[in-house]
Amino acid sequence: MERPTSSGSLRPQYIVQRLSVVDEVPEEMESAAAAETTPSVVPEKMGFNTTVIDVSKVPSSATTTDLDIDLESLPSSRDGTSGHVPSSRRSRNRINYLRLAAICVAQLTSGLTDSATGTLIPSLEKYYFSSSPSSSDPSVQPKTQTTAHLEVSLLFVGQAFGFVFGAAFGDPIRSFFQRSRRSYSNIFTLANLIVAIAYIPLVVTANPFVLTVTAFFLLGFGNSFNLALGNVFVSQLGTSKLGIMHGMYAAGGVAGPLVANSMISFKNMSWGMYYCVTLGLAILGMVGMGWSFWAYNDGDAERDLQTRDEKNGRVDTKIGCVKAKRLLHWQANLAAIDWSFVLFCALFIFAYQGAEVSISGWAYTFLKEERSAATNFGYATAGFWGGIMLGRLGLTSAGKWVGEKRFVYILGASCFVLQILVWFVKNAIANAVVFAVIGLLLGPVYPCATAVFMRNMDEQQRVTGIGIISAFGMSGGAVAPFINGAIADSCGSWVLNPIAMILYGAMLACWWFVPDRKGNSTATADQEG
Repeated sequence: MERPTSSGSLRPQYIVQRLSVVDEVPEEMESAAAAETTPSVVPEKMGFNTTVIDVSKVPSSATTTDLDIDLESLPSSRDGTSGHVPSSRRSRNRINYLRLAAICVAQLTSGLTDSATGTLIPSLEKYYFSSSPSSSDPSVQPKTQTTAHLEVSLLFVGQAFGFVFGAAFGDPIRSFFQRSRRSYSNIFTLANLIVAIAYIPLVVTANPFVLTVTAFFLLGFGNSFNLALGNVFVSQLGTSKLGIMHGMYAAGGVAGPLVANSMISFKNMSWGMYYCVTLGLAILGMVGMGWSFWAYNDGDAERDLQTRDEKNGRVDTKIGCVKAKRLLHWQANLAAIDWSFVLFCALFIFAYQGAEVSISGWAYTFLKEERSAATNFGYATAGFWGGIMLGRLGLTSAGKWVGEKRFVYILGASCFVLQILVWFVKNAIANAVVFAVIGLLLGPVYPCATAVFMRNMDEQQRVTGIGIISAFGMSGGAVAPFINGAIADSCGSWVLNPIAMILYGAMLACWWFVPDRKGNSTATADQEG
């Protein structure tokens, strides 16, 4: 394309149109770019900012990516105002770290809730199912400790149903909030408000058991949004940041049993007082996420994903005409999903969280009933979650070098072998130590698997796909402990070991069918960020 110079001669020029976010590029400009001729429509008249670049000054070895990087420093308007300056990039990095911190608070709260349930099971059984029979109704008999296992397991089921409902209605709710410029802020605020409301009946405790189950349902519903959108946002920052995010969940898992065991052992403190801590953190997370994501919406999310993919050479971008895409309607998102891929990912996470929550929920009961452990062995659950936290913070980065796909195979097989030791080595202290090591090896599995999932989904599929996978994960975290409690009623709590081993085997089998694209985009993001 040529343009007359001031001297009347013709020199090769390159016109770059910097478009606003639009749904379609005008046909006149599409045909002009394809034919490399002077467009019949003047960009300035169409409302686009136009910058002229002298191609003779561009090195012949320059590539598409090089030109895209150079364009970032060019003026975006006639007055010479820079469209991208280093200070704005630093500011964006700072706010992203604040957003990560707010997400970590929500994950910490979720970890405190999930891990403490196992430690509080004896108190819940005593409070709801071990009351003395009423003198006016002698036919009512108190339930035994074993028959109470099944009823208490309904807490896991209620939370799982909440997560499933969150995944089912997540896209319609997200589509509704897309109309707002503060879509992420609104969704996160609503989700954490629901979580905060759910803690209120748990703090009061003077309520029927069905209300406690309902509270766990609301916890699952609210946390489904925190986890799905949190995974999508943090994945843009790299695998190590995913490790930090899920490491904070594990940190809550460590602190939960310690705090809960200390509180219920202190005089006659009610089990419900523990949830005052999580209520306060939920309010803090609601304020932090609402504020930090105030100016962040779906357009920003897509732009961040596109920028990361362009840096890793995964987006075919035409020089001079970069068309921004809008996220489609939630029904179109469902239609675009590769369901066979998502199914195997979902089953993998189902088995993983089933094993994780089964051990967290029933390890203390197993040690107490099968190994005659003392009451203070409630801290064994904290050891398990401590292993998960150290694994996610310290071993997740190893997956980048070994390869996440291969690393997960090694971790899953090692957990299978260690679970055999727990089954046949009948010593409470040794079992507690092995539970901690199993936690250490299970820790990196989730962030490494999430990195693989994200590489195999484009930006249109990620929120919906991760929401479905997370819902399956929470379902596994309910179904497996529920089955464990039901079988333990008749067979004993030793069934924890074979159930966990079956779940490890299911993990490895599903992982075989999960593909992995060449080129570790999230790893590259780590190195750049």
